[in-house]
Amino acid sequence: MMTNRRAFLRGAGAALALPFMPSLLRGAEPKPPARMALMYFPNGVWEKAWVPAKTGADYEPPFSLEPIAPVKSDVLVLSGFDKPNSRNGDGHYAKTANFLTGLPVRQTTGKGLSVGGVSVDQYCASKVGHLTPLPSLELAVDPDLLGGVVVRIGDRLIDGSVRSRLERLRNQLVSGAF
Repeated sequence: MMTNRRAFLRGAGAALALPFMPSLLRGAEPKPPARMALMYFPNGVWEKAWVPAKTGADYEPPFSLEPIAPVKSDVLVLSGFDKPNSRNGDGHYAKTANFLTGLPVRQTTGKGLSVGGVSVDQYCASKVGHLTPLPSLELAVDPDLLGGVVVRIGDRLIDGSVRSRLERLRNQLVSGAF
């Protein structure tokens, strides 16, 4: 029996290997990376409203944590931490600046502020931050900005501060660019 070329190619088409196409795979969607939020109450809280009475995975969220009930298996509630280094000193510098380190804080005018080491949020960011677009999001106040905002993402700097606008205006005035 003789097979013509057309019949052979028609039959072989089903047997030819196609290139691998990952988009055709059916599988589990990739899991988003873990997130972490740290809350601090500088004036304290009523613990019974925030701390579950029972420890472990089958805890019941107290009143203030009721909104997390649907995802409580994904939420770890930590409590009972003490910051003995916050007991010394006068004012907020000793009470709040070491929120994420627990280490002693030296009172300064701000530029030389040291909290004594790496904070827990930055330690975690160094371990899992590569899995997210922004490894860490820090919020702070810088009185030198005079208003506005400065954002640093990796090596990129977006400066929308009033201070930088005033400096550009001054440079234009001095250079006669107006």
